[in-house]
Amino acid sequence: MCDYCENEKQLLTETFPDTIFGQIIDDQEVQVIVDRGYLRLGRVDDMNCLDHGSKIKIKFCPMCGIKFN
Repeated sequence: MCDYCENEKQLLTETFPDTIFGQIIDDQEVQVIVDRGYLRLGRVDDMNCLDHGSKIKIKFCPMCGIKFN
């Protein structure tokens, strides 16, 4: 196991402008992590509730190659 699949280290992170009616009101930071056999996409400040983001089932860690159950 590696830091990415064991400790949920960020694979990717990006900041996007958050807009309402075309006006930038804030920046929103999103990240992709490996979480128990899923790639999860979610806002950095909302990762405590993982049901709010998107997820994709994966069979192997993309960084170390360990097989998930």
